[in-house]
Amino acid sequence: TEIWRFIAGMSATSFVSFFLTQADRIILSKILSLDLFGYYNLAKTLSNGLSMIGAQITKALFPRFSSLLAGEDQTSLRILYHKSTQLITVTVLPIAIVVALFSKELVLLWTQDIIVATNTALITSLLMLGTSLNALVSIPYHLSVAYGWTSLGFIQNLFSIIFIVPLMIFLSIQFGGAGAALTWLVLNMAYFIFMPKVVHSRILKGELSNWYRVDIGLPLLFTLFVSGSGRWLVPSSLPTQYLIPAILLVGFLSVGAATLLAPDIRCWIGHQIKNL
Repeated sequence: TEIWRFIAGMSATSFVSFFLTQADRIILSKILSLDLFGYYNLAKTLSNGLSMIGAQITKALFPRFSSLLAGEDQTSLRILYHKSTQLITVTVLPIAIVVALFSKELVLLWTQDIIVATNTALITSLLMLGTSLNALVSIPYHLSVAYGWTSLGFIQNLFSIIFIVPLMIFLSIQFGGAGAALTWLVLNMAYFIFMPKVVHSRILKGELSNWYRVDIGLPLLFTLFVSGSGRWLVPSSLPTQYLIPAILLVGFLSVGAATLLAPDIRCWIGHQIKNL
């Protein structure tokens, strides 16, 4: 009975989630002209690439979370939970922030079309930031699923559809693709604020502060400082042969800054170096 309840819960959650993730394209296809819809799809392709990076990390967590919960190994569960969050933080967040700050330059380098880059830049920035928050929230979400709490994801996505779809329609009419991208960012900001609190009210109680402050907060602040400084120092007018290395350097420095402030990842890297 419990297995069938779990399957039913996950099936319902997947159905609602699929509709939620496709709502932007369904709405925009009815509102925007073909060329403006194409700009949005281009930006969506870039953000989907970031989503895939996060998915490669999170998809391995569910069986491990399930095993530790079944064995009631709270210590190992807590360590894995914080380490996996920090890994998402040091990989996904720097990429998202750097791409968001240099979106116009990167799209221009990719498409070699200034009109496409101009119309896609803001959409790309908003989608990348929203996707990075979604990747972070996926850690407590996978923990809740491993716990067998499938109703949480279903209720969350159902309420999201009720409130977000009307907002997306309104903002899309007003601001086009940027309005839909802003809705995605707002949705994931709400997830980031509220979902971890709900999860930690039942699982890994007392760890919420460390999740926000240590796993994400400090690495994020230093990443913002480094990437923001890079954005200020690197002019858009740089020739391509200098612009690409400059953006890559900002990206590497941002990852390095995040890693230095993520204690579990820093210790793991130091341990690996010592064993060489």
